[in-house]
Amino acid sequence: MAIDQRKADMADPEQHFAWALASFPVMADGTPMVLPVMCLPVVSRFLWDCGFRHHPELQQVKQVLDPRAALQSAGVRWVPVEDEEKVPAPSVDLSNLSDAEAAAVQAALDRRNQS
Repeated sequence: MAIDQRKADMADPEQHFAWALASFPVMADGTPMVLPVMCLPVVSRFLWDCGFRHHPELQQVKQVLDPRAALQSAGVRWVPVEDEEKVPAPSVDLSNLSDAEAAAVQAALDRRNQS
């Protein structure tokens, strides 16, 4: 998964811009440019060394990460900062569980809810 802006260490030159470089849109239809994850810290440091700094008060878009994305550089959408963040609900397929397995899962959930 890409670096989450909310978790980025903005004092670390290798993280300062890495979050913003993840799948940023380059085409009008939103088609992203996907940089290899190993390049993000290098490019971030280069921008830092060039004197660039993030100004949150000027930020117009924010990233929304899809926790279900399998690739580190995938699963990033850019939306206006004023948009409400909608976290996708996890989807779990229990249809292949046996009755005994389903009962065990239910018992574990019941124990969890009692604590």
